[in-house]
Amino acid sequence: RVREFQTFQHYFIQINLSMSGFRSSRVIGRMLHYGPLLASFIIMLVTMMTCVCVCVSTPISNYRRPDGQITWRHHATTVAFANLTIFLVLAILTTYHFLCCIFHGPGFVRSDWRPENKKEESRLQWCGECEAFKSPRSHHCKKCARCVKKMDHHCPWINCCVGHKNHAHFIRFLLGVVQRVKIIYIV
Repeated sequence: RVREFQTFQHYFIQINLSMSGFRSSRVIGRMLHYGPLLASFIIMLVTMMTCVCVCVSTPISNYRRPDGQITWRHHATTVAFANLTIFLVLAILTTYHFLCCIFHGPGFVRSDWRPENKKEESRLQWCGECEAFKSPRSHHCKKCARCVKKMDHHCPWINCCVGHKNHAHFIRFLLGVVQRVKIIYIV
């Protein structure tokens, strides 16, 4: 009885969302979750604090003004400017790939998917949750309640699975974070 209700509820939600912009409402729902909000806050905080440290408080050389006061000329050097520029480019790329992970989605298996050749159906697995065939190398995600093509894992930071469509962006997002940490330690 519970299974029938869940199936009906899932079907009803799919119809409502497809009529009212299914893609945009699902993406907005993914963004308004603690994982993406926390990740966005951390990216923004690290970027702002690094800019403050480079532009305000990191002395590279002293400069004596005509009135006799000594000031720090930290952001005036070429090395500091290049370091900050590289860091900001990496910050923009990290944010871009983070958002692409969320907006592209993992690549879900359509519920009406079937192989072209009927003989291949005997080799495929059947998903009892989706009540449909699984495409090769796909897995069912309990949190997304759908089968995902080439599923890697369900990531709480993007509130979605990492799969066929967003795997490359996820790897670039992680590499961008690692490179930014390296740049911070150089500063």
